[in-house]
Amino acid sequence: LNNSYWHYEQALTQHELNYLQAVAHSELQTSIPGIHLGETENKRESEIAWCTDPRTLQIATSLIYEANRNAGWWFDLNIPESAQITQYFPGGHYDTHSDGKTDHISKRRLTTEKLSPMPLDMTDQPEMVGLVRKLSLSINLTPQHEYEGGELQLEIGDETHSITGNAGSATIFPSWTNHRVCPITKGERRSLVMWMNGPPVR
Repeated sequence: LNNSYWHYEQALTQHELNYLQAVAHSELQTSIPGIHLGETENKRESEIAWCTDPRTLQIATSLIYEANRNAGWWFDLNIPESAQITQYFPGGHYDTHSDGKTDHISKRRLTTEKLSPMPLDMTDQPEMVGLVRKLSLSINLTPQHEYEGGELQLEIGDETHSITGNAGSATIFPSWTNHRVCPITKGERRSLVMWMNGPPVR
């Protein structure tokens, strides 16, 4: 890929940022511990809340489609997942992981079981059958002066790209990319994450 990720220093209007910050504040009133879909303990320390607010999904989806064009990826994209609001307190982090695989072995199969968390290769939603995560979006919702640490680091080949930004900045990258959120050393950081699904890569 010519562009391994696409970063917006400012992806949102002030009105959109205010709106997403208000949504995050409301949703996090009923947050739960973040869970990593793997066997490694203590890989993730954060609080999360799921969001299906239509306007929030529209803002996030538009950014993903725009980045898909601007980066020159032109991936086949179909369905977004619910947005995940994440809050990191001091010591909070998410060690190196990827958000999913994009081959045909990894595509979702239908299940009638209500699993929690739902494995990435299974779904109880018929419209998601046969799809995989293709692009990941991370929007920073916290002003940079309110926290320290918390950098988003992407592993691109043999290099680590460390990304920081003010509230309203956003990064979009292929979901198979290994990445991590560095520990927060001071303050609190909130972000909005969403994944866009599509058919497996051929």
